[in-house]
Amino acid sequence: NNVLTKYEGTESVVTIPDGVTHIGDYSFKECKTITEVFMPDSVVSIGKYAFNKCVKLKEATVSKKLEVIETNAFTGCENLKKIKAKRLRNIVDFFQKVRNMACFYVSVK
Repeated sequence: NNVLTKYEGTESVVTIPDGVTHIGDYSFKECKTITEVFMPDSVVSIGKYAFNKCVKLKEATVSKKLEVIETNAFTGCENLKKIKAKRLRNIVDFFQKVRNMACFYVSVK
């Protein structure tokens, strides 16, 4: 079971460990320190409210194999400016209360 269920670190820049396939529901909820997150290519989905109210989060670089971003995954990330993704099959309303988004990049290849 390669699910990240709860992040308890204090780093501002977080790199998800290689081998994690799913960022679990609420796994980074209200993390006050994270400003940037990098996901390895093993991650295929981000769960509901995974980054809920990570108010300092500015940028997320997601897996090249990411297929699903669940409902409200980035809700309340008021400073999120950029998400870089290679391919997505399912995007469920995850922009709620994301006020400063400048770039949402998805490659078509």
